[in-house]
Amino acid sequence: MSKAAREYHLIDLVGTSYGGFQTLAGARQVAREEGLRAWDIFHGNDRIEYHDPDDRERSDVKEKQDLWMCLLLHAPAPQVPS
Repeated sequence: MSKAAREYHLIDLVGTSYGGFQTLAGARQVAREEGLRAWDIFHGNDRIEYHDPDDRERSDVKEKQDLWMCLLLHAPAPQVPS
């Protein structure tokens, strides 16, 4: 039985876990759906993503294109008129 990490774990910066996901994209999607401003994603014991627009020096959000992606991730979903 392999001990390799199989899931990506999404955790907000106050320590709330949002569970395990099969893909990195799935973890990011839930972060967007939950409206998280900042988060960590772990794969096993390795932190593979640290996302915090208020801590750009340490965050994975460093380049201008990354900042645009951050803004897209946090943009509210368009509202459909009823």
